[in-house]
Amino acid sequence: MNDENTSRIRCATVPYRSGFIEIANVHSGCVNLETWDADLARAPAGADVRDIAFPEEAVRANVELELTISEARTLVTLLEHAIAAAEVNGGA
Repeated sequence: MNDENTSRIRCATVPYRSGFIEIANVHSGCVNLETWDADLARAPAGADVRDIAFPEEAVRANVELELTISEARTLVTLLEHAIAAAEVNGGA
């Protein structure tokens, strides 16, 4: 994987649902979406799950999906609708 084309988001707002989302281009014509369920209390602040120093016991699970371009666009649309609904309901 070309790391310069990989984006990672650390999600820690709800402690029992904390983890990471990683977006990359692994296979031609697809968008790779991977989520990592991580116990951030067991990891150093700002740690990256791809870092060799990331403690193995902090990773509880991960799921990796290969989305077609069409599926990725559908996901973006659904996320935009969810964001709009959250903003209407007082989200940040």
